Amino acid sequence: MMNSARKIYFYRQLATLLESGVNILRALELLAEQERGKLRSLLRDLHNAIESGSSFTQAVSLRKNVFSDFEINIIHSGEITGNLETSLHSITEYLEKTQKRGRRFFIGILYPLILLHAAILIPPIVILFLEGLIPYLRAVSRSLVYMYMFFLLVLTALKIIRRLASISALCDRILWVIPIVGGIIKKLGISRFATSLALSLRAGLNPDTALETCSKASGSAAIKLRVSESQKFLQQEGIAGVLKKTGIFPATMIEMALTGERSGKIDEMLLRIGSSLEDEANTAINILLVVLPVLIYLAVAAYIAYIIISSYVGYFQNISFK
Repeated sequence: MMNSARKIYFYRQLATLLESGVNILRALELLAEQERGKLRSLLRDLHNAIESGSSFTQAVSLRKNVFSDFEINIIHSGEITGNLETSLHSITEYLEKTQKRGRRFFIGILYPLILLHAAILIPPIVILFLEGLIPYLRAVSRSLVYMYMFFLLVLTALKIIRRLASISALCDRILWVIPIVGGIIKKLGISRFATSLALSLRAGLNPDTALETCSKASGSAAIKLRVSESQKFLQQEGIAGVLKKTGIFPATMIEMALTGERSGKIDEMLLRIGSSLEDEANTAINILLVVLPVLIYLAVAAYIAYIIISSYVGYFQNISFK
């Protein structure tokens, strides 16, 4: 109903209107006038719920298929503290980071996917010239179906695993030990957690709720499970103590969180470490996305060369037998 780009626009426009002195009801009314279809209906539903006596938090809580727990908790904190505009800007900042990360990943993976299709479509090209279009389509369609079935099975398995917390956490830990790829996955998960935690604390969310919500926002079942198990140490040892007890987060992050708690600038410290880890992960991703296409390209080239050589060998053998 509301994709990432539209949601960012919604939060930014709503924050701007509220900062200008427009009340929440009028702001939602103005935004609804600019939209069409289901999004307009959503904004009108939010408007009607608030007009009937609900808070903005209660209105968005009824639509969890659109608004995540992270967003709802940040909005709730903003309403309680009277800084809803600041909270909306925090959500916008987080969603923009997430969107950029997703766009970067899509662009990076696009070329390897094209090469994989080339690996299937190009080698049987000899069949097209020797036997015709129909045999060629039969040859490539079989391989394409196998490839798509493989990806579909992987995605289905991941969805099933994600519903089982303990198994999902175990799978995360197994993935983390894979060279290069594991490090990227872990750093991105920690980066998402650190960034969302920083923004939650900056918005005024209490540490206990912030840890619970942001462990979910990390996208890692292992982080979510270990943070949940370690939250009992929050009162005695603070956020840095909880992070240390998990056994997951790097020493630099724990030390910076401790320094931030002492100085009252933990949000700044967490944003800094989150940005640093994301930069490290992006550097590794860029290297991987340079190396991977080259390896696929070389494999495709070698396979095509093999097909061509085999065809010529078979051709000359037929001539010699004649």
